[in-house]
Amino acid sequence: MSAKDKRSSRHNVLVSSSKGSMGQGTGQQPRRDRPSGLSGTRRPKAGPERRSSPRLATFDYVGQYAYSITVNTVAKHRAFTSSAVVHDCLDTLVEASSKHEFVVHAYCFMPDHLHLLIEGSESSSLASMMKRFKQLSSYRYKRRTGHSLWQRSYYDHVLRQEEDMNVVTEYIWNNPVQAGLVADREAYAFSGPREMMDLGSEPDGPEGPSLRGRGEAPRSTELRQS
Repeated sequence: MSAKDKRSSRHNVLVSSSKGSMGQGTGQQPRRDRPSGLSGTRRPKAGPERRSSPRLATFDYVGQYAYSITVNTVAKHRAFTSSAVVHDCLDTLVEASSKHEFVVHAYCFMPDHLHLLIEGSESSSLASMMKRFKQLSSYRYKRRTGHSLWQRSYYDHVLRQEEDMNVVTEYIWNNPVQAGLVADREAYAFSGPREMMDLGSEPDGPEGPSLRGRGEAPRSTELRQS
């Protein structure tokens, strides 16, 4: 299989899953909203990178929730400037998300960090998925370059009921434009899934995919360890 065919297959896996999740009549249970009673934003404290971070004891991050994820590289080094490195990580993302039953609605590999919008099923564990993704991608990156890839922690934001997924995907895909890397988001090679970017808001009606009326989820954004 050629490199072009591999990239096409990789994108098709992400797009076919994303279409099924956001479309109507799939038989899935409604996505939950964040559980009430939890509030605030958790940020890393200054100090050494290997540190403990607060956990939400009342929420296990398992179930059909949508998450906006940001993962930084070690020391913010520019890891994602090479197609080979990005494709390695994208292959790992497909593998980890498939194994843990997550749909990848949007991704963007910026030079020194990664943005994701993912959605789980009833049995999906965010911690397990991110641990597998970061461990495998780190291993492959170190084998290729001899250097470490990710910082220890990552930011996760559990989308609330009233938050529009289309707004989040637009934010993710427009990151390269806002950073001045490209003039047009479609010119940035390391965002996707490409077919979903082309479809715009079609998968869930004229206003795009939304979380309105889809259950309960936690009111928190926090830094988690993996």
